[in-house]
Amino acid sequence: MYILIAGGGKVGFHLAEELLREHHEVLVIERESARAAQVREELGGNVMVGDSCEATTLDAAGVSRADLVAAVRANEARHVLDQAEHRHVDLAEHRQALAGVDQRNVL
Repeated sequence: MYILIAGGGKVGFHLAEELLREHHEVLVIERESARAAQVREELGGNVMVGDSCEATTLDAAGVSRADLVAAVRANEARHVLDQAEHRHVDLAEHRQALAGVDQRNVL
């Protein structure tokens, strides 16, 4: 599976680590370049610097081919899903993992 993770903090990092261990293709989108560099070093790549709330970032990350989009920051979840919908991603066919977010408020 190809999985995008919006946010490279503790939750996003550990989620990516686990998914990579299970041999999934993972890309972490991290807003802060210093944190992205840390994640890149520890995960051996698999990270891009960008704002996951921006359509251009999601396009560059390959949201249209993603099997799963994980928005792990509560304040970003709604924006990431909105942008994915605008990029013509059929969210009904994808499962979103929203760590720490009440999904009833997001979907």
